[in-house]
Amino acid sequence: MSLHPEGSFQETRIVDHGYSITKSGTHQLWVRFETAPEQTIVGYFFLSERAVENTIKKIRDMGYDGDDLEQLADGTRLAGCMCGITVEHDSYNGHKQAKVGFVNRYGESREAKRDESVAIKVKMFNALLKAAPKGKPVRSTTVAAAPTYDEANPPPLNDQGYPF
Repeated sequence: MSLHPEGSFQETRIVDHGYSITKSGTHQLWVRFETAPEQTIVGYFFLSERAVENTIKKIRDMGYDGDDLEQLADGTRLAGCMCGITVEHDSYNGHKQAKVGFVNRYGESREAKRDESVAIKVKMFNALLKAAPKGKPVRSTTVAAAPTYDEANPPPLNDQGYPF
């Protein structure tokens, strides 16, 4: 089985889900996401006191509108729901693995986007900026060449939002 690619997948469909227990005894919800035809990844969402609030937010972002977590046990309640996920690679016990990072509501993204209208609105904070003590800039000793492209036709972006 090949490693699921890293990136942001905004057209993700839930195909199955249920509950399990980790080797250390933590209860978890597992969810199988289909990010492309024939390409799935399972995300694990812990139900410990420390993690439960974050897990509940992710469950809502997956599209669950109920009030009883027991309804998620049989794999039917979220099946077919759409959401967005990010997949990250990390190492665990010396093995590289893919894992689900963020879960976003369908149609929402946590990727950085430029919004010129916001730049106009934040001008109201310029007085606070001018009043704040100035720091000493720390600059890199190497200078990268600035990319050149036509403003009207920016370069294409990869799955992570970076130019090729």
